[in-house]
Parts: sequence; C-alpha cells; structure tokens
Amino acid sequence: MVENCTDCEQRAFDRTFENNKPYLTLLNNSSGIIRMFPAETESHLLKWHADESDRVIKPLSETDWKFQFDNELPVDLTNENPIFIKEGRVHRLIKGNKDLIIHIKERADIS
Repeated sequence: MVENCTDCEQRAFDRTFENNKPYLTLLNNSSGIIRMFPAETESHLLKWHADESDRVIKPLSETDWKFQFDNELPVDLTNENPIFIKEGRVHRLIKGNKDLIIHIKERADIS
C-alpha cells in the first residue's frame, strides 16, 4: 500500500535549496554573488543570522521584501540604497510576494 504524502510537494521544494539555505546561488564570480530567494520560501526559513565577512547587498529588481538588523525596524530593499552589513552583525530578510534576486559584494570586493 502506498502512503499518502501530504507534504511531498513542500519536501521537493525544500530540496531545491543549497545546504538547507533558503536561496539558490545564480552566479558566484569576481563581480560578486547573485542569489535568488523564491517567493514560495516560508517565512520561518528566513532566520536571524550573522555573516563571516562584511557585505553590501542590493536587489536587482523592484521588490517588496524587507531587510532588518537586530534591534532595528525593517527597511525596504531598493536599488538606490544598498545595505552595508558589518561582519558579525545580526540581520534577516523579511519575505515579500515575488522572488527576490540580490547582488552581494563581500569584503574583498567592497570599494
């Protein structure tokens, strides 16, 4: 008898991520990293975390996703205002309604 799988679709979606992270890396080269966070990402997967190096992030298209540093209010992600994240500073993304594609420049690339 075959069991009825009520969450098979979700488990298949979860396996599309890298190392249990809620994103896909679309590009990783000397110009930086481009990552996509799918709109289907569940909010609980967007965890508070701190990075191991300084970074600057900015979305590559208009988005309704937000960014939040610990103990601060969320801010809109916009092309006009890249966000500098100091190594070790706790932060998170807040889910929007469409896929989010961001460009990340790490410490060695920041000018």
